[in-house]
Amino acid sequence: METYEFLILGGGITGLQIGKELRNKGFKTLNVDRSMDLGYPVSGSCFVSIEIFNRYFRKYEKHVNGIFSSIIIENGDSEEEMPLPPEKNIISMDREKLVRDMAADLSASGGKIFIASTISLPDGEKDGKLMAALKREGKDETVEVQKIILATGNPEEKFLTHQKDCRISRINAIYERGRLGKFPAESFRVKLNNNGISVEAIYMGSRETLQINGRGSSKIYSEAIFKYDALTHNCFPSTVPFIIASGNMLGTENYTGAGIGFSMDYNNYLIENLEKENSYENLRDWYMSKRNQNNFLKMDPVDSILYRIPIYS
Repeated sequence: METYEFLILGGGITGLQIGKELRNKGFKTLNVDRSMDLGYPVSGSCFVSIEIFNRYFRKYEKHVNGIFSSIIIENGDSEEEMPLPPEKNIISMDREKLVRDMAADLSASGGKIFIASTISLPDGEKDGKLMAALKREGKDETVEVQKIILATGNPEEKFLTHQKDCRISRINAIYERGRLGKFPAESFRVKLNNNGISVEAIYMGSRETLQINGRGSSKIYSEAIFKYDALTHNCFPSTVPFIIASGNMLGTENYTGAGIGFSMDYNNYLIENLEKENSYENLRDWYMSKRNQNNFLKMDPVDSILYRIPIYS
């Protein structure tokens, strides 16, 4: 039976980032993902501000599809195109290739990745050990782990305990990608409404849309469609002692929840605090501080959009 210090549920961008950072610290890790092919089906767009790109993705520069220097914001009946300063340009990356390269880097560092696999999470310890049931390639096996990190796109809510006054809801999201018959000018458009947000990006003859609480477009031939739910709430949920929630599990009540910058910053802070006695309190304080700082409804419109460009792993 294999033993791992960390079992990471998810093989998307955030799960792979966590695995690599833990490997850098010498931990034995296992990432488990139910997909047959990491990076596909694409479960969301990979749009990041240049600040986040420089912080986390500069190594993968070859997967940049386009750079947007302006953003068209629709809010109700008004529409405004806002030029972006160079430090706030938006980068579009090929998510499939990015994920595969990140997985290759994790594997090269000694981290294990199981695809087409599922885990039945344990309800507790048994004889001082934490055993997880793994189904891999149709076969059942058991692995022993010390900690489990949730880094999935769909929250494992039964392991999250919210505060009594927390406002919890689910929002529907649809991602769609397709080719355009013509090659119009590149554009990045965001539409805001009371219920959510819609992002549309056109570049290199392709069109990507991500709609929260909306419907997919029928105007283009779809190469990929992915539907999922996102969790919104306004507290810092707790978990059982042996399970840890990653950044992309911690949605906020403002539209679409946290963007990739928030998620990856949180994950780094999480890894720094894993072995501290007061790690939960440290994480909660960090989360609430950032959440209070970044009230999207009070921020500069461009900063607001850049901060919450959604990405789900």
